[in-house]
Amino acid sequence: MNKNTIDNNNIDGIHLYNTKNSYFWNNTLNSNSKGISLESESNNNTITGNSANFNHQGGIVLSSSEYCEVSGNTANNNEWHGIALHSSEFCEVNGNIANDNILQGIALFSSEFCEVNGNIANHNIKNGIIIYYSHNNTCIENTASNNEVDGIVLINSDDNDIMGNTANYNSYHGIGMDFCHNNEIIGNTASFNSEWGIALVDSERNEIKDNIVSNNYHGIGLGNSHYNNITGNIVSHNTNYGIALNVSSYNHIEGNDISDNLLGCIAESPGCIDNVIINNKCQYDFIGFFQTGMGILMIVGLISIPIVSIALFILNIKNKKSRRVD
Repeated sequence: MNKNTIDNNNIDGIHLYNTKNSYFWNNTLNSNSKGISLESESNNNTITGNSANFNHQGGIVLSSSEYCEVSGNTANNNEWHGIALHSSEFCEVNGNIANDNILQGIALFSSEFCEVNGNIANHNIKNGIIIYYSHNNTCIENTASNNEVDGIVLINSDDNDIMGNTANYNSYHGIGMDFCHNNEIIGNTASFNSEWGIALVDSERNEIKDNIVSNNYHGIGLGNSHYNNITGNIVSHNTNYGIALNVSSYNHIEGNDISDNLLGCIAESPGCIDNVIINNKCQYDFIGFFQTGMGILMIVGLISIPIVSIALFILNIKNKKSRRVD
């Protein structure tokens, strides 16, 4: 099915129910209920090169569908999500543009083994990309910038690979994680965000590696998060601390460049136990901490106010979780 224009309907532009092995390309589906909707085991379908804009309940929506390809589409200015997968597995969401949507640009809800690669998800009212109760997915080389909440956020999601993405100029965090375990956050750029570049809350055993986290209000923050590895990152020119830990223990922080952050390199609040902090580079700070291979050398007289502020910053992360999903 191709080159159709289906606009201004009170129902979905294209709706598939238990339909398999179909191909939809180069259609225009604007101002409908949903632009394109697949549900109830509509498997092995291809949706490519379509325009699904200004729809009332989402641009492209897949529910309980497997092995579908959603690629090269435009899903902008929709009242719900640009592209959303619900309880879907083994789907590919690659090379789409999902900008200026009222909720998320691209959303995975309870979906597994999916690819979200090479998309643009900017200027959305909520998040650029959200991965919610979804496991074993890849999110690679996407741009998620200038969104009103986070660029990329994971909530209750495990064993995902978040690699090579750009998440800049978001109103809260570049990359946020809440209640997430065993994820890899590698090689991303999270800069110029209004809150944290990368923020983990109640999350364990994640790999935060080789990211560039610069010019945010805060660099990398952990709140009640344990057994994470933070290695090889460049964390610089942030307005507060480069790396801040609040009630977070048994983390390994090694080989990072944490220079030129306004309040210091690394800060730990009371309640942090047995974090390994070694071999990080901290050439210059205005005030705060200096990192050496032997641990943290505190500049006397500057500890009381910064540590209180860390706890407040982490509380701010937790309070903002309710704004992420509708």
